Amino acid sequence: MPTITIRVRKNPRKKLVKLKDVLRKGGTAMNRLLFVIGRAVLEKVHPAFVTKSEGGTDESGLRWAPLAPYTVDKKRRLKAKRPSISLDTLTETQLLIKSLTPPSKSARGPSRRKDQVFNVTSDGVEVGTTREWAWTHHHGVPGRIPQRRLWPEVANWPRSWWEHIGEAAKMELVEIITKLLR
Repeated sequence: MPTITIRVRKNPRKKLVKLKDVLRKGGTAMNRLLFVIGRAVLEKVHPAFVTKSEGGTDESGLRWAPLAPYTVDKKRRLKAKRPSISLDTLTETQLLIKSLTPPSKSARGPSRRKDQVFNVTSDGVEVGTTREWAWTHHHGVPGRIPQRRLWPEVANWPRSWWEHIGEAAKMELVEIITKLLR
């Protein structure tokens, strides 16, 4: 019977105990794992934003209120002067959507995009935007500005989002374990 035998020269149990310590204490491996999780979140938030800005419904079921007729007219006049202006919702300057763009797959840490929040902390990761008016649009102002959530409440994230984040974390854990077992 043909077989392949792989002998582990180093004590794998000791290495896996080290993994538990590495992840518990933080450090480079934990920071990388949290970075990957944050990037995976933005990989879902960004296309959901684009879908809603174009008038669609994102995976979580969120849809933005259409622009007021006054705003549509104003954007059309602006576009006549500056063709690069977008007529989509919340994309006039592209600065808000750019602040929610995920770092590239090859990035080893958060990109320093203007207005982007991407902080790896000792116990998690925080992503978002500091863009002016983002909070106002995300929460809305009754009677003045309709709520246009930039992302759904975490409790309402669709299963596909959690699966994507879990898969990204799993792949990074495989990388960490592979390095520990070398």
